[in-house]
Amino acid sequence: MDQATQLIAKEFKRIIAEHGNSSILLDGGWNFQSMVQGARSCAARMTNMLGGVTGTVADYSTGAVSQVLPYVTGSTEVYGRQTSWPLIQKNAEVLVFWGCDPMVTLRIGMGSTMGYGLDPEWISPRPNTYMAIMLAMAYTMHKEGLVDKEFLSDYTVGYEKFLPYLLGETDKTPKTPEWAEAISGVSAAKIKEIAELIAKKPSMLFSGWSMQRADHGEQPLWMVVVLACMAGQIGLPGRGYSLGHHFNDAGVPWGTSPGVSGLSIGKPPKDSPPPVQVSRIADALLNPGKTITFKGGKMTYPDFKMLYCNSGNPQNRHQDRNRNIEAWRKPETIVSHAAFWTSTAWLSDIVLPICTPLELDDIYFDTNRKYIIPMKKSVEPLYESKSTYDAFAAVAKALGIETQYTEGKTALQRVEDIYNASCQQAKTGNIAMPSFQEFWKKGEPIEFKLDPKGETFTLHQSFREDPLLEPLGTASGKFEIYSKDIEKMGHADCGPHPTWYEPCEWLGSAEAKNFPCIF
Repeated sequence: MDQATQLIAKEFKRIIAEHGNSSILLDGGWNFQSMVQGARSCAARMTNMLGGVTGTVADYSTGAVSQVLPYVTGSTEVYGRQTSWPLIQKNAEVLVFWGCDPMVTLRIGMGSTMGYGLDPEWISPRPNTYMAIMLAMAYTMHKEGLVDKEFLSDYTVGYEKFLPYLLGETDKTPKTPEWAEAISGVSAAKIKEIAELIAKKPSMLFSGWSMQRADHGEQPLWMVVVLACMAGQIGLPGRGYSLGHHFNDAGVPWGTSPGVSGLSIGKPPKDSPPPVQVSRIADALLNPGKTITFKGGKMTYPDFKMLYCNSGNPQNRHQDRNRNIEAWRKPETIVSHAAFWTSTAWLSDIVLPICTPLELDDIYFDTNRKYIIPMKKSVEPLYESKSTYDAFAAVAKALGIETQYTEGKTALQRVEDIYNASCQQAKTGNIAMPSFQEFWKKGEPIEFKLDPKGETFTLHQSFREDPLLEPLGTASGKFEIYSKDIEKMGHADCGPHPTWYEPCEWLGSAEAKNFPCIF
């Protein structure tokens, strides 16, 4: 390990001296639940002390929707607090799930309590055609006078600019149910039926993330919001839309746990290089000097000389494996942190062995604020493996910045600091918590009472009740069916309102007949 960390430090110093900080690309890290040992925070803390390196932003799960939704609703939505399940159960009569099945996916959550007795109807459209169905539903609602005009007037902008496209005045293609049937394979009658249901009944529209993991993936999730705006039920108890109920216990009523902070990453240098979107890593490695459009601005890829893969396996998760392997031939040095001999580790020059969660100390809390959880190691780290915190401490030592990185504290001492900070927060709410020594010795989660308001939370309820004092984070402060900011970007494949763009790969394409379905 000592020899490896010396080699890593030598490369950091050489590459920064010869090519600058931006020539080091740090692949953020995908790691277990953690507040001290998190791969992202440990790496960011150390590299910020070196003057910063080129990092990554966004993720594969929500890469499209998380970029477009801030212009539409004012936030990424996907990882935020969602309307409580009990409130949905009490108030909504119609649930429409687009590209997700919470009854399946919530089994991997950390404490899901979904309690619906569902009698679902499964509708199976041609893949990548959800957008056409949604447009046809919107067409039906408009033509049949089922649109909530008052909600559109008070809480949205741009509907009148969206209508000419919806009605076919701009492209000579009205987005009728019959038009959508030819594209999606779902009958026009069924499309009309769903449109009428969500407009006439108390309804909740749920979207998974599978729809946006495709060509033009941002469009259908934008359109889910538009449909909910047209129905006019956003902000009403248990109704509206959700982009996250299929994931990570969203909608479970919150508890009263105080906050639990993480390892501080320090203050990033003012001249830190701009990050690369995580899905563009191969593109960035292969095309030094290439200028792309990102978030309405321009970004030029540096000439990356070092790739630091931080407790993840990008060779496994990235698109186009052959192109990814080709991209990895470009950097002069590739470093990986790995607990297992993955394909990423195999293709790296230097690998630091990282221990599993069973071999380290940490602290965590559930996303619904019901528990604070001690994570005590079961065994000491095996062989030469180290925890993430200790691995970066070893690299920092070789770089001569160990004192700044650790501040003389072990990972367990960091855990104690974090816990004590939570205790201080708890005091302000008159919440009793045991001392750290008691908490750690007992080794069991602390369970907190439910928040009395936890079962009554509805997304955007405060905005609906007072749009002037509780505006959204968009440019207009309202839901943007037509976004002037996106219009200014001038993208040919992402216009200022939701649009059906034919996917590059789908069963309705002219080339599809050359690839017969095997199912």
